[in-house]
Amino acid sequence: IGVRLVGSEMCIRDRFNIQWPAQESLSIEVFDILGKSVVKKFKMPQGSSNYPLDMSTFASGLYLIKLNTDQQQITQKLILK
Repeated sequence: IGVRLVGSEMCIRDRFNIQWPAQESLSIEVFDILGKSVVKKFKMPQGSSNYPLDMSTFASGLYLIKLNTDQQQITQKLILK
């Protein structure tokens, strides 16, 4: 099982959960539409397999989220309402 974003079809209002295998570490980075990094969380420790990402202070719009574990890399579009 790999990284999983938990939200409503990645069209979110303010927060969502990121889940990944507990035996892997995770790095999270979120970019705005201009490519500017707005969130960086590096090396989330093994053993913690759920991270609630709060984006309630961000403007509505399109963002990209990049997730890296030991086994995979995912980049996905987020629409913040």
